[in-house]
Amino acid sequence: MRDFTPLWVLEELISERANLAQWAVKNVVHMLENGATIPFIARYRKEQTHGMEVDKLREIKTLMEELK
Repeated sequence: MRDFTPLWVLEELISERANLAQWAVKNVVHMLENGATIPFIARYRKEQTHGMEVDKLREIKTLMEELK
């Protein structure tokens, strides 16, 4: 099986689909990939997410999993 490189950037595509700031999506994706939970991000990382609500964080996680 060969590895492939997608023709899109994960954070850009999620940002576009969810209508969110790309920098905030990038921060959320990074935190999720490093093991942070949605409740932790929502409660303690508001400055890195531009105060995103839990529903938006879940949407990012779902899109991230689908696209990977």
